[in-house]
Amino acid sequence: MFQMLGVFAEFEREMIRERVKSGIERARRTGTRSGRPIGRPRVSLEIERKVRALRRRKFGLVKIG
Repeated sequence: MFQMLGVFAEFEREMIRERVKSGIERARRTGTRSGRPIGRPRVSLEIERKVRALRRRKFGLVKIG
């Protein structure tokens, strides 16, 4: 019985994974509803350098942000 439950769980997980991948691919192809790109926005080099300098000085991300 437990083996059958495991098989169904694996199948459902694979189906969810497939749907998520296809949704992300479709959004990349056609764009999002809001028009904004998918993913995290790029950070300017200036800000990146400042954050790296603060991290080298042992500042935590909470104090930097």
